[in-house]
Amino acid sequence: MKPRQPPASGAGGLRPELEGLLQGFRDFLVVERRLARLTVESYGLDLRAFAAAVQGLGAGKPSAWDRSVVTDHLGRLRREG
Repeated sequence: MKPRQPPASGAGGLRPELEGLLQGFRDFLVVERRLARLTVESYGLDLRAFAAAVQGLGAGKPSAWDRSVVTDHLGRLRREG
């Protein structure tokens, strides 16, 4: 199995507020949940890929994320293998 790479960012990457949310979540995982570094990195990669995908579809604000946004993203991942 090859290591996962962070998703390629668009011209501007993720919006700063999304970057802040992701960093806050990673900090929570480290400080409060005491998860291993590789686990935190893995979660971070998955969440960054999700955030980049939905931002690219025009749903960049977390308030716009609902069940259908998440299931659509998971469906795309499954189809891509």
